[in-house]
Amino acid sequence: MKAAAVKQKRRFELPHPYLILMTVMLLVVVLSWIIPSGEYTRVANEATGYSEVVSGSFHFVEQDNPITFLGFFTSINAGITAAMAVGSLILIMTGAIAILDSTEAMTTGVKVLIQHAKGKEFLMIIIFLFFFTLLGAAGMAENLIPFIPIMITLVIGLGYDRLVGISLVIMSIGLGWTGGIVNVYTTGLAQQMIGLPIFSGIGLRVIAQIIFFLVAVGYLYFYCRKIKADPTKSVVAQEYISSCNEEEEILHETVRLTGRMKAGLIIFFIALVVQTYGAVKLMWNYNQMSAIFLIAAIAIAIAGGINMNKACRLFTKGAADLLQVVFLMGLAQAVTSLMKQAKMLDTLVYYISQMLTDQGMLVTLLAVYLIVIFMNFFIISGEGKAVVLVPILSPLGQVLHINQQVLVLAYQYGDGFTNMLYPTSGSLHAMLAVGNVTYGQWVKFSWKLWTLLSAVAFGIILVAQLINYGPF
Repeated sequence: MKAAAVKQKRRFELPHPYLILMTVMLLVVVLSWIIPSGEYTRVANEATGYSEVVSGSFHFVEQDNPITFLGFFTSINAGITAAMAVGSLILIMTGAIAILDSTEAMTTGVKVLIQHAKGKEFLMIIIFLFFFTLLGAAGMAENLIPFIPIMITLVIGLGYDRLVGISLVIMSIGLGWTGGIVNVYTTGLAQQMIGLPIFSGIGLRVIAQIIFFLVAVGYLYFYCRKIKADPTKSVVAQEYISSCNEEEEILHETVRLTGRMKAGLIIFFIALVVQTYGAVKLMWNYNQMSAIFLIAAIAIAIAGGINMNKACRLFTKGAADLLQVVFLMGLAQAVTSLMKQAKMLDTLVYYISQMLTDQGMLVTLLAVYLIVIFMNFFIISGEGKAVVLVPILSPLGQVLHINQQVLVLAYQYGDGFTNMLYPTSGSLHAMLAVGNVTYGQWVKFSWKLWTLLSAVAFGIILVAQLINYGPF
């Protein structure tokens, strides 16, 4: 019997995020045998609570704790343990959302929004982008992950693809966090370490934040218009074409929120407001923020008339769906852990600072900006980079007559945008996993935006130096 074999061309598939992060870990191991170990002397700063680098104190040291075969894998578990602080918050929030979702409050609420958005679809995109950007500007990041499925459902109902939906959260975090208007983790910490008044120079940062937001809106507008005109232009074309048919069904379906649904949504909204206020104003850590959503989960179950045994099962199932997120964040933590063990971070900073000593102001500004972008690949944490880089960059700026406030701006902008692009960002992989978007799809969709925003950011840094952005 003759069989007609149809040969299918094998499509390139990016490795699983676990494999990407483990590959970076292997790269660190290789570099640990090439880059000599070195350290700066550090002293405790009582004002900030961090240990700071003493400028000019770098010295090479012997590598007395090389990375072993077992140590490589041990760092993964250590990373997961370190990631559990924020990871537990994500799991608890997702569990609370699962209880709320069982009442169909979220789904119905999204459908009601879609029905009221007829003819104003892109305006809804702008409103949610603005809302989440405000939360990002306040320093919120991973705790917005549970909103990704909601935004994707909403955006598909509005007639766009899931990339637009997931970007409402990821893009907003990138915009708000990088803008750093009142971000205690980057702007506030760096200013405090240098001795600037906390959140000083806010006027320029607000203007820059508006510019970043308008660039993102323009980027989304052209992408949305393109896929509306030709669905095959979508990064997820096959799925998008299918979803266009579902959109028509949603628009013709009449739904309403019941009293129990409204009560659940109100409780969830109050919990979000309280959590945000606590994080920004009361300096809550993840323990207090998690507690708010545990209380909310119980209150939502009671308001929804859900049996407590069933509520526990719903909570567990919802949290379990995001375990992959915690593992991804743990692997990203392991990368930094291995670099610290190899004692190569300080050596990299030392070599870079030596190269900049005799350069002019413009070259140095660009170099500082690119250095922060480069170091962000290895140290994705804004606080971590501040502790390592700011004490080195500050005296360098004084020698070259670069305002300290401008240096903070260069550090802040170099830290933020690439968080949403680098494969070493555990949070990015976590968000993509929740949104069922591959890393390759996200890069294809967003790399032009992050490149454009990074260029705009450097333009703002130059303007800041030219106008003597201060106070010093």
